[in-house]
Amino acid sequence: MLSASSYLSSNNKLRAKAAGSFVSDRTPPIFAKPETHPVIKTFKGSLEVRKHQLVSSTKTDGIITVYKNRVVTLNIPYTGYDPIDDEEENNPLVTGAVGLEVSKAHPAYLTLADATADVIYLGKHEETTFLPGGVKLADDMLKQPQDPTTKRIPRPFEGDVYAFRIPHSLPLVKGTDILEGSIMDDDVISALDYYHVTVGAWAKAMRSMAKNDKLVADPAVIKELKVKLGGHKDVNLSSKAQSDVSLIVNHTSDEEDSLWATTSVRIQQVAEANTLKYMNLHPEEFPSKPVENKKEKSKDDNEEKALLDGKHSRAIVGFMLALSTVDEENMTVTTPDLSEDFVDCFQWETMELICRTYKSCIQDFMSDRQEQTRDYFFRRLNGPKWSSATLSLFLKGIWHDDGLDDNRHNLIHSISVSNPPTIPLRSRLGLVLQFYLGIKLHIHLA
Repeated sequence: MLSASSYLSSNNKLRAKAAGSFVSDRTPPIFAKPETHPVIKTFKGSLEVRKHQLVSSTKTDGIITVYKNRVVTLNIPYTGYDPIDDEEENNPLVTGAVGLEVSKAHPAYLTLADATADVIYLGKHEETTFLPGGVKLADDMLKQPQDPTTKRIPRPFEGDVYAFRIPHSLPLVKGTDILEGSIMDDDVISALDYYHVTVGAWAKAMRSMAKNDKLVADPAVIKELKVKLGGHKDVNLSSKAQSDVSLIVNHTSDEEDSLWATTSVRIQQVAEANTLKYMNLHPEEFPSKPVENKKEKSKDDNEEKALLDGKHSRAIVGFMLALSTVDEENMTVTTPDLSEDFVDCFQWETMELICRTYKSCIQDFMSDRQEQTRDYFFRRLNGPKWSSATLSLFLKGIWHDDGLDDNRHNLIHSISVSNPPTIPLRSRLGLVLQFYLGIKLHIHLA
């Protein structure tokens, strides 16, 4: 019997589904005071407070940032150094997994300086409702079109202009599900606004800066004009609005301490924990050892056993050999590539599981047979090289209960001569039967 883990390894869709998301299933924590929320602490806190909220807080799951005009998440964040390119440990990094779905996540990193930086956003008065620390800029701080002075801030629009310190990254509170995607997508903005109104305002500001780079103020000019913005002085100011998220390439697979290896291990640990929980919650989706029933088997059970009996291992070999191509000069047989669904009908170790898989596949086939060929096994084979007429005969199932050598007469007298194989049939059958009966030939599996 194949174990549940073996079943998962052969079922990509179920494996991805079981791996789940990085978002924990716990209920999001409740904050009695608005200023204790990790998002507000990130806006107003010192550099150390911001590092803690983004990376190590027990109340957060990951980091939200904007990269190339897309809202992305860096999950299971961890601070460290590149042991290869930064042996002296001068440039701290925040490593993690990009993407909310565990099965599709990829190791990536942000520099800690980038993750904790602020950008100065030039916005309007109404945005002060949800963006903390907005400061109105005096008219003499704004450069007029006719003013040649460079030590001023270019006016981005008419009317009052407010300056805000906007974090490059914000924490994602545990148990909170957001929507990744383009910063221009209203659904992405709405999901962030639902998470927290300040996060929604932050996302709208990020979208505005992506559309108009004049809304990004030069931090050097802000400092020279001595604009008294909110926020701590130890938080760096950036001249760009978005973060630089870098994917980690596996150039050092032999290095156990490499960024790729250590981050991949953390991703795998999350996948294993989520899979175990999913298996416990959904046992019906995984094969289990059948319970012996001492009652007399029904007619349907007996029919299924007659259909799929103990010769299925010979049958699968028969299918592969019948569809193989033979190189007489080199004495080699090349077998076709059988799809996973096709092999599923033969790979289980008990009759009950074989029948269950076979019936499930047949039901899938019946549901869409109007749009596909009527022959089930023809549909389950990938890339056969023989003619359609020859292939149709082989896939009628004549070897489902019998071996190839039991049907030689039927085979010889049933192949259509309108689409003859490239190799003479009697010669091909001779080679195939020699192999099937035990003579050693070198086989190349496709």
